[in-house]
Amino acid sequence: MQNLKTTRIKKGEYVISSEDGQKAILKLVDGQWHCIYKNQKTARATKARAKSDALRFLNGKAVLSSPISAALADREDEEVLVENSQEEQTPEKAEEDIIREQNIRFDAIEAMSRMTLENKNKALIVSGPAGVGKTFSIQMLADEYWENGEIEVEWLKGYTRPLGLYALLYKMREENHVLIIDDCDSVFRDEVGLNLLKCALDTSSRRFLSWNSKADITVEMPTGNGDDTEVVSVPKKFEYKGSIIFLTNIDFDRLVNADTRLSPHFEALMSRCHYVDVGIKSKREKFIRVKDVCRATNMLLHNFGLIDEAVEEVLSFMEENRDCLREISLRMALKIGMLRAADSEKWVDMATITCLK
Repeated sequence: MQNLKTTRIKKGEYVISSEDGQKAILKLVDGQWHCIYKNQKTARATKARAKSDALRFLNGKAVLSSPISAALADREDEEVLVENSQEEQTPEKAEEDIIREQNIRFDAIEAMSRMTLENKNKALIVSGPAGVGKTFSIQMLADEYWENGEIEVEWLKGYTRPLGLYALLYKMREENHVLIIDDCDSVFRDEVGLNLLKCALDTSSRRFLSWNSKADITVEMPTGNGDDTEVVSVPKKFEYKGSIIFLTNIDFDRLVNADTRLSPHFEALMSRCHYVDVGIKSKREKFIRVKDVCRATNMLLHNFGLIDEAVEEVLSFMEENRDCLREISLRMALKIGMLRAADSEKWVDMATITCLK
C-alpha cells in the first residue's frame, strides 16, 4: 500500500497523489463527488467515499466503473497537474499575513455586527469553527449597546422547536430588538423554522410572520428573572421589525453546493443576510487565531493573573502539542491557563493528561 498525499486545488476540487507519481482527481459536481483516474470515473454522495475510490485506483485495487472519454480524463489530469505544480511551489503563508487576513475578517464582523445592533442591517450570519472568538466579540458589543439602553437583546442557544422560534420572534419583533442565535443549529434542520426565518428576513419594506393554527397559541417562555417562566399568548400573525445575528459552525456555502433538500433554504437565507465566513480552515490557522487573541486581549492575565512569560509557556505547550490537543480553541487556552495558574510545577503533567488525546 502506497503513501498518498491529498492536495486542495480549489473549492470542491482535490488531487490525490501516489509515491510513484500517479494522480486521481476529486471533484464536486452537482452535489456529487466524482473520482477521476485515467479513463475511469465514479460518482459518490460524499467526499470520503470518492476518496476511497481514489485510494483503490492508485493502489491498483479498484473495480472498474463507468468509463468516461479518455480525452476528458487526460485534459482534466493535465489541468490539475499545472495547478498542483503551482500550488506546491507556493511557500507556506507567513504567520503575520494570516493574522492580518484574520483581523480584516474579524474587523468586518465587528463593523457588520454594529450595523445590525443599530438596526441599519437586518441580518448577519457569521460562520466559522468553534472556539475562535465569534461569540466573545459579539457578546462584548451586544453588552455595550444593551448597557447604554440602546437595544434589547435576546440570546437563543442550544435547541428550539419552530413554535418556540415563532414566539421568540414575536417577543423581539420591535425595532432595536436584536435576536442573537448562537450555536442553535436545530433552527437550520427544520423546514418550518427555516421558512419562519426567511419571512423574518424578507427584503420587502414590511415583514409579516404567521402561524396558521386553529387553536390559540400559548408558549411558556423565560421571564428574564432567573429560571422563572411565564405562559405567553402569541398572535397568529404579526409584523416583524427586529434584527437577527446568527453565529454558527455551519458552512453555508458547502450546504448550498451539496444540493440537498435544505440547500434552497440556505441559499435563500444567504440572499437575505450579509454572510461572513471567518476564513479559518486549518489547524495552523486556528492556532494562530487563538494565539493572537490570547496576546491581544490579555485574557489569561485577566482571568488567572498570568504574566507574559507564563502566557507564552501556555501557548508553547499548545503549539508543541497542536496535533494532539482535544480541541484548538480559546476555551482550551483558558483550561490550560487555569492549570498553569493553579500549579506552576505540575501543570504540564495535568494538561497532558486532561487536554491531550
